Amino acid sequence: MENQEQETRELQLIKLLQIFHYIWGALSCFVGLIGVAYIFLGSAVFSSMNKHSEAVAFPSIFAVIWYGMNVLLVVLCEVCGVLSLLAAQKYGKQKSYRLCFTAAVINCLAFPVGTALGVFALWVLIRPSIKTHFRGQMKRA
Repeated sequence: MENQEQETRELQLIKLLQIFHYIWGALSCFVGLIGVAYIFLGSAVFSSMNKHSEAVAFPSIFAVIWYGMNVLLVVLCEVCGVLSLLAAQKYGKQKSYRLCFTAAVINCLAFPVGTALGVFALWVLIRPSIKTHFRGQMKRA
């Protein structure tokens, strides 16, 4: 009886991880799209500065830094978001333990929400009983 209760709790934890990864993945992808808006905003600002002050052109190094940082933000957010969405899908099927573990580690880099999710996911994933779920040795509900 106790073994069945433990298995039920573990399946609930996996389901929670799936839900949280779907939410975090969607949020990360949305934040990445905000970065695209900043790229267009910077483009408009830098072009208007150079049009109105022809005597002193705005240093292009600032524009390069602005674009570089925003492109990096967009790429990192979108990669983190897509990886979290893929991990959420794998949590539902209880497959690809390595992908889920990798997503948890990468989410730890996104402070503070991603770190909380990553630590929680690692705490769940390091359990030997959870590993047996991913190996398919236990029945799935």
